[in-house]
This record gives sequence, C-alpha cells and structure tokens, in this order.
Amino acid sequence: MTRKIIVLGLSGTGKSTVIRSSDFFKSFNYIVLGDFIKSIGEEATGKTDRDAIRRETRTKAFKQIQREAFKRLQEAAAKNDVIIDTHALVQTKSGLLPGLDFEFLKYVKPDLLVVMEADPEELVKRRKKDQGTLRNRDVNDLQEIAFIQSLEREAGLVYSVYSAVPFRVINNRDGKIKEAAEDLEIAVKNL
Repeated sequence: MTRKIIVLGLSGTGKSTVIRSSDFFKSFNYIVLGDFIKSIGEEATGKTDRDAIRRETRTKAFKQIQREAFKRLQEAAAKNDVIIDTHALVQTKSGLLPGLDFEFLKYVKPDLLVVMEADPEELVKRRKKDQGTLRNRDVNDLQEIAFIQSLEREAGLVYSVYSAVPFRVINNRDGKIKEAAEDLEIAVKNL
C-alpha cells in the first residue's frame, strides 16, 4: 500500500527543510509542485523565477499553468510512497488562488494533509534572508502573514474534509526542525 502525503504551508515555513531532514522520508518520492509550476511557467512565459511566474502572470494564465502542473504531478504521484510539498493558497495579483483543486485531490487520493506553520516573525526573517538568493519570496508584514497563514490552515482543512483524510498542523519553530520532522513522521507512521 502506498502512502500519499500532502504538506502545505506558506513560503518560508520550512516544509522542504523539515522533509529533507528526515531519514524516514528518504524512501518517499519527494515532489515540489512549485518545480512543475516553474518548468511549465518558463515555457509559457519565458520567466525563470517561479515567484515571478506566480506574481507577474495573469491569473487566468497562471491557472492554466497550475492545471498542467497538476497533470504532471498526478503522473509522478502514481507509484510508490509520495510526499508532495506545496501551498494551500497561492498569492496572485488578483488575490489568493486555491493551491489545489478537488479534481486533483480526487485523483491523487491523499492519505494525510499537513499544514506546516511557523511564527509570523520567524517567517518574515526567513523570507528576508531568502531575498535575492534562490527565491524572491514575498515579504509581507506580520499581520498579513498571520492572516494568510490562518487561511492556509482553513484551506488545508477543507481539502482534508473533501478527501476524508486526517489533517494535522505542525509548527516548525526556529531551531526545532528535528521536532517538526518527528511530528510529521509520527503522523505518517500512524496512518
């Protein structure tokens, strides 16, 4: 029996860091939906930065990129244990866009949905540190991050209810990556 885990969270919460720090998840097929968005978005827009693709592409065009990414992800998630790293919501110029859709969830049939969170102050620091490096993440103020993070949690819960699977929130505190990874491992091992 294969396990399909979806880990959601705002940029900077440490989803990738937590997953990659765990020996348990090394046997899982680790997929970052944003990598599919980036490759498809590069072809469609000529932009090479996935944050720029999201920020600068018209919402309708971004939704087409997203749909194609879902198709590619479905193929990649078809076999073996898989852990998918993505967002419950995506910030666009038009507003917040669902990061997943019900058709995708119906096909993938996840076994667990997790929202990774971090203290909003830590998120601001992490995002500022990333500016001009590998990512050009949004640097929102504390109130906005707290608000969007609460919406991310609520959207994750909706996806969980729709999929009829367990839902978990894990707080990735600064310097506590090992603890966050253990929380995620416990949730998966007890499916």
